[in-house]
Amino acid sequence: MGSEPQTRERSQPKRKAPRNVGFRLLVAGWCLLLSLPVLWVAYNEFMGVTACEHPRFDSNYGELSWSVLPPGRVCRFANLPDGRPVETSGPHLYMSLYLLVTLLAGVALLRRRPRT
Repeated sequence: MGSEPQTRERSQPKRKAPRNVGFRLLVAGWCLLLSLPVLWVAYNEFMGVTACEHPRFDSNYGELSWSVLPPGRVCRFANLPDGRPVETSGPHLYMSLYLLVTLLAGVALLRRRPRT
């Protein structure tokens, strides 16, 4: 009787390659892009009136408020040095474009989502 030594084969657990790493990185980047306007609003609120300096007149700060549509800050200046009583500045087109591009990028990410 030939007794052969039994060898135990230790099976190493197979390491699975992370699935969808690229997609997850893209989603994380999109979330970062989506959070930037929130950080911008917080920065402007923290800066207070200094966030609303008049573009042409030094040390002339306006009253800061926010607009929903179009999104962005609105600065209201009173008693300007050139004699005008009130001037309003903002919101600008770039915030609307930024949010539109971010939204379209999110839709593109959803369409690219890997199927499981």
